Amino acid sequence: MIPNTFAVDSVFEGANLAKSKSKRPGRPSIDLRREGNNLNGCKPFLAQANRLLDKKRGSINETTVKESGRKYKMLNEWLTDLKGEGKIVTTSPQNMTEEDIRSIMEFFRGRVPDQGYQANLVGLIEQVLISADNSIIGKMRTEGYRFPRAPLKPIRALSETNLKRLQEATRSMEGWRGDIARFMVWIYPYTGLRPSELRLAHLEDIDTKRWMLFVRYPKGVGRYGIPQEIPILPPARPYVLEYLEARKVYLESKGFAAESQPLVPCIYQGEVKEHSSNNFRDIKEKIEEHAQIEFKIKDFRATCAQMIKDRNKGPVEIATKQLRHSGPDMTYRNYSQIQSDTAIEAVNSLFQEEGIASTPNSGFFGEHPDRKTFLIPGENINAG
Repeated sequence: MIPNTFAVDSVFEGANLAKSKSKRPGRPSIDLRREGNNLNGCKPFLAQANRLLDKKRGSINETTVKESGRKYKMLNEWLTDLKGEGKIVTTSPQNMTEEDIRSIMEFFRGRVPDQGYQANLVGLIEQVLISADNSIIGKMRTEGYRFPRAPLKPIRALSETNLKRLQEATRSMEGWRGDIARFMVWIYPYTGLRPSELRLAHLEDIDTKRWMLFVRYPKGVGRYGIPQEIPILPPARPYVLEYLEARKVYLESKGFAAESQPLVPCIYQGEVKEHSSNNFRDIKEKIEEHAQIEFKIKDFRATCAQMIKDRNKGPVEIATKQLRHSGPDMTYRNYSQIQSDTAIEAVNSLFQEEGIASTPNSGFFGEHPDRKTFLIPGENINAG
């Protein structure tokens, strides 16, 4: 009997065809197929946002990428809820309409009280929509729809009285974190460093012979920021030496060489590393507790600018050099935004001679959710 070679060949051909289908070249990976499903399925907004962030990597700071990613996840949850409630038709960035955007804005007004944060979220949504070839938000702006705008926040500078109070308060702080706290309240205001520029500095960046500090990781490093040297101003110099000695004692007591790389070291899991931004904020909060003054680390930079301005009767370029601004115009703009404690004290003093009480009876005050004291509505300050 003649074997049915056609049937045998067909079996092998079918098997090879099935095999070729499962491994055909150019087939997207599982991750890419899932992303495609998300773009067209249950999470189209988040999938498009992640694609946008992937394209931005390398051109923006990785910290910004992570923070934007967290916000996009939150926005995706909110949009999904709005769609489930029937308040928007779609969460697809390609297909969102003016009616969808108006509903989202109504939700923001009820959920997000801060205008600046609303503006930030609208900007994030707009970027995702533009990346999906949807310019509806820009069209609404052109046609007069008023989206929230971030207010220009004044830059706060500490008065020298309050700065001295912070510096004195750190003297009672014990341990290695106390040493760091004392270093922070002197090196920041007398260099004009940004918060992360000190946190990421290396030991070799400090030159105590020339009293210069090399800013290794300036704002915008790798794009527009240029590493450069700045002077450590005279008032801070004794405390820099005091810190370096405390640093040496601390590291050697833990079995590490004093020449370890980070200028402000943190020993974590048996390694010497830089402190996280959260650790620096924790130390800052301890300083606040001891001094009973609230501040932000970035206030020290404005304080440096204010102190230079108060002492300098000449050109603004002196401050421009210390703060590493791109030019005098930027320094002038920063000066115009500085809200100094000194200015507040000065304007208050103008009215003290008239015998006006600076603080009404504290019994008529309540505690505001944002910590600020306010007069309880309806109360008569003259009662009792």
